[in-house]
Amino acid sequence: MEILRKKQPVQWGIATADGFEATTLVKVAFRKTEARIKGTRNGDSIRGTVELPMGLVTFEGTRD
Repeated sequence: MEILRKKQPVQWGIATADGFEATTLVKVAFRKTEARIKGTRNGDSIRGTVELPMGLVTFEGTRD
């Protein structure tokens, strides 16, 4: 997973028919903190949110 332009390993994750959730550790301001990812899949597209200490960020993507 790539967050804040850095590749991060997924610490925990689960995918269901309704969507997916995962956590990873990211370095923010000289310390590591948890990022919580939640999203849904529709065909070849995904969309969701990443919760970071500085706020909520949305994302979306499409399979090539």
